[in-house]
Amino acid sequence: MSSRELLATSRLLPEGAGDDLPPPLESLPAAYDLQGVTPYETHLLLEYLEQAHAYVRELGGHADVRRARYGAGFGGVLGIFLMDVRKKSERTWRWVVVGNPPASHFPLADAASPRAALVRYCEIADQWLDTIRRGDSVEGIPLRAAPTAVVAHDLASKLQTLRRLVLPALR
Repeated sequence: MSSRELLATSRLLPEGAGDDLPPPLESLPAAYDLQGVTPYETHLLLEYLEQAHAYVRELGGHADVRRARYGAGFGGVLGIFLMDVRKKSERTWRWVVVGNPPASHFPLADAASPRAALVRYCEIADQWLDTIRRGDSVEGIPLRAAPTAVVAHDLASKLQTLRRLVLPALR
C-alpha cells in the first residue's frame, strides 16, 4: 500500500471522532500529519507508517486500522504509532513500534505516552531475549523476529542504542 493510500485510509473517520483517548494522548497528531526534521525523515517515517499498517494486517483475524496517531519517531531508527485497531467485533487502541528493530504491538493500557511505549517495547524485547537465551519458545511474545542467536545478538545491540540515545530524546 502506498503512502497516498495509507493517508486516505487513515482518514476513514473525522479526526477526534470516537477516539476515546486519555487527554495527554488526544493531542498526538494524526499519523498522516507527521513531520520529520527534514523531508527525507518525513519520507522514512511515512514508510514506518506503511510498515505499521502492514504489521497490524498480519496480526490475523481481519485486523484493520481505523485511525492512526503519530507518537514519535526517528527516521532510520523507528516509528511509534498509536493505532485504533478493529479485529472482528473488537476495537482497541494499540501501540505499534516498527522500523529498524523488530516490530511489536501492545495495548494502550501498557503505556501512557510515546516514551512509555518505547520503554514497554524494550521490556518486551528483553523478555524475548531472555526466552531465546533459555532456549524456550517465543510464542506469545509480541515481537516479530526470527528466534535465532544472531537476531538476538543484533536486537540486544539495538536495545542498548534505544536506551542510551533514543529514550533520553523522548520527553
